[in-house]
Amino acid sequence: MRLRRIRFLPARAIAGGALPWVIGTMVFLCALATGFAFAMNNAVGQWADQLSQQISVQIVTVDEQVREEQASAALQLLNGLPGISLASRVSTEDSVKLLEPWLGAGNVTADLPIPILIDVATDPNHHIDLDALTAQVRAVAPDATLDDHERWLDRLHMLTKTLQSVALLVVVLILGATAAIAAFGTRAGLASHRASIEIMHLMGATDNLIAGEFRYRFMLQGLKGGSFGLVAGLFILIFVDHFASQLGRGLVPALDISLTGWLSLIALPGFAAFLTLLAAHLTVRRELARMP
Repeated sequence: MRLRRIRFLPARAIAGGALPWVIGTMVFLCALATGFAFAMNNAVGQWADQLSQQISVQIVTVDEQVREEQASAALQLLNGLPGISLASRVSTEDSVKLLEPWLGAGNVTADLPIPILIDVATDPNHHIDLDALTAQVRAVAPDATLDDHERWLDRLHMLTKTLQSVALLVVVLILGATAAIAAFGTRAGLASHRASIEIMHLMGATDNLIAGEFRYRFMLQGLKGGSFGLVAGLFILIFVDHFASQLGRGLVPALDISLTGWLSLIALPGFAAFLTLLAAHLTVRRELARMP
């Protein structure tokens, strides 16, 4: 037998017109937290891929002539090794710019023993044994040190996991608050339509049929508010991505969101509707069970 809705509630909002706006605000915040969490994960992944294919060689010695000789020998060796795509020396001007944040602008003078830096790009299809490579380089440049950025990458991954955990906690708290708001709205709707509900009981309507009308109405409000919140959140995310592109991709990473991230964002209004439906159902059934 086909179940039919009992439309005994008025067409106006049963819990006040503010409920969709409140739900929309919650979904808006969820969209921002979710979008930035996925964007951060993708940005860190791109940084990690780039750094995992780079090795930095630093030659530190007081004698300038020795530095130059060791740098030339190291460059010649590195560019002839398998698995090395390109080894290039960092210019003195760029090295000075790297030191200025630590020593202060204008404090890096020519009489300072500025280390010579060599950027090494590795072949992603070739495994590089850092210990063996270090031994080879130090055979021709004893004052050279090699860094594959592994320690920095570990810290970066740890920071990313922490930020993602915080974003997940924020989303859970927002969803919990949304469910609580829907429950309070349902109680308010029940209180304002108590007389109508009692009449429906006298006419033989079951608790499930009465709860079904509340479920339907709150689901629509959750879907409406969630859709508005998602549109606003996507607008902010697109605006931030456009602003980042104006600054330059090298300075600020793009908000590249994966397919999973986009699907999660698109699902937010539906999840908000389900959450309000569930909260309304549980609240109505509990309150109806208390009625005489």
